[in-house]
Amino acid sequence: MSSTSVDTTIAALQELRTNPPKDTNDRLRLYNEIRRTLPAVESESNFVQRLMYGTNPMVLAGIAIDLKIFHILHADPRRSFTTAELAELTGAELGLLARVLRGLAAYDILNETDVDSYQASYSSQFLTNPGIEAGIRCHHHVQENFRLVIPDFLKKTEYKNPLDHDNTVWQEATGQTIWEWFAHNPEDELNFGKFMGVQRLGQRNWWDVLPVERIFSDAGSHDVAFVDIGGSRGHQTVGLKKAFPELPGQMIVQDLESLLSREPSLLAQLPESMPADERAVLEQIRFQPHDFFTEQPVKNAKVYYLRNILHDHADERCETILKRTHDAMGDGGVLMIDELVLPNKGATWQSIQMDITMMLLSSIERTRRDWESLLDRSGFVIEQIWTLDEETCYSVMLCRKK
Repeated sequence: MSSTSVDTTIAALQELRTNPPKDTNDRLRLYNEIRRTLPAVESESNFVQRLMYGTNPMVLAGIAIDLKIFHILHADPRRSFTTAELAELTGAELGLLARVLRGLAAYDILNETDVDSYQASYSSQFLTNPGIEAGIRCHHHVQENFRLVIPDFLKKTEYKNPLDHDNTVWQEATGQTIWEWFAHNPEDELNFGKFMGVQRLGQRNWWDVLPVERIFSDAGSHDVAFVDIGGSRGHQTVGLKKAFPELPGQMIVQDLESLLSREPSLLAQLPESMPADERAVLEQIRFQPHDFFTEQPVKNAKVYYLRNILHDHADERCETILKRTHDAMGDGGVLMIDELVLPNKGATWQSIQMDITMMLLSSIERTRRDWESLLDRSGFVIEQIWTLDEETCYSVMLCRKK
């Protein structure tokens, strides 16, 4: 590439930085192409440093979140704040804050407008979301510490695929299961829960993508229309019922009795201002204690739905869960699985991040080939797959009995 071409490319990138496209797909295409271009122009030193110090932005963001810096800046996003002003507002020592702000600007999380002056950026607005704040804290305090144990753990186990729930990276690092650990660290458990609530932020809901009315067209001939297995507080069932209040048939959310007794359902938090007819529709949803490793008590439902359940378990345990569902299904019933479906080739870095995270717990994200094999052994065939998000590979599989 000639110097003239380089200058032209740089000018185009500078224009892009100040005037990015508004279309989401165009932004995604540009982002992916720019990211793929980086290795072609990156020096050996920059490549190695990026790998070694990759967690620095999260560390700096975590400090700024604790100091409420992003909230302060976004209260007046066009204004530049001096380091001294922010030190007075946060109570942090001036010298420390100068280093933190300088780092945030170096990683393009804040705009550096002058010497010791900083302004909110497009990206920093995301760090004012309470769920994302909780996610940063959770990753900072929990996951990153334990993720570092993975190489030594795999060496110790002679590089076997970690799928033993009684011998996990998490247990190696803490001596406890994740739930035992959370019981002793309630603040981290709270942050984890908040982050789970926004983890799919910006993604399409499955009921906005799938042909819901066609799938449920004969739901009236079934005893129950929808069974949300391991559905926790009922986010998905409530969302579906809100979007399609006219769908016939009973809707049931199942989870462990200990969770249902501890966590209030979404129905307990409906706003008082909600119209009575809307409230009456949602209050038709029933919550039922159930352990999905045991016999499924709801027979002949139209749709059995599993969301983010199977990736927690190795194939053998998944086959047990699926067999329980298979045995309960009648003619015309379908199984919907809402999970990551990694492509057999060309997985995205976002989906791989999830798979490495699951490795902490001896769990796994599966490729399409993996899913086809698992479901075939469990008596199902995949009829269709809808991708909800191209980056993370979150998808919904519609399956029927073989």
